[in-house]
Amino acid sequence: MTLPAAPNPWDQYPGETAQDYALFQAYIEQGPGRTFKKVLLSVQGYTYTHVLNCAKGWDWPTRVQAWDDWQAFERTQALVELEAQKAEMWKHAQLELAADGIQIIRNEMAAIRKRQAEGRPLNGATLTQLMVNVHKWMQLQTGGVTESVKLDLTDAELEQLDKPEVLAALDKLAKSR
Repeated sequence: MTLPAAPNPWDQYPGETAQDYALFQAYIEQGPGRTFKKVLLSVQGYTYTHVLNCAKGWDWPTRVQAWDDWQAFERTQALVELEAQKAEMWKHAQLELAADGIQIIRNEMAAIRKRQAEGRPLNGATLTQLMVNVHKWMQLQTGGVTESVKLDLTDAELEQLDKPEVLAALDKLAKSR
């Protein structure tokens, strides 16, 4: 027998009685472990033969497969949507963190330029603070996965860092981000 079309294979077919469709719904709602025996336990007043005849006559296997496929598709679509939302949130968070990091570097560079303008040389504490702030930002960027930053410089090395070209390179780095 060729079944008349329904909007979806799991919908009630024209000519399918409400009682027969209720049996099909009881069957479909059981999920992957569905059995006719469970239908008889959940819907009283029917025989096994009647349920079997409904299953054959209304093509339950094809309809159930279409339902299961649709449900799998819906779950997959929901997961894809969720992953896209997560990716967008992550991208937005990364952009915010990058902007924060750039601002930290700019603030530190402004403090270094101010210190120079006042005639105060760089010292280990100033550079250490710069490195600590940059390190904190890096930890935020990478979820805490960074290598430890250790700044152990001699006075001679500090004098080398207190050169306009070094500060210009740091400044350029801050502006390029």
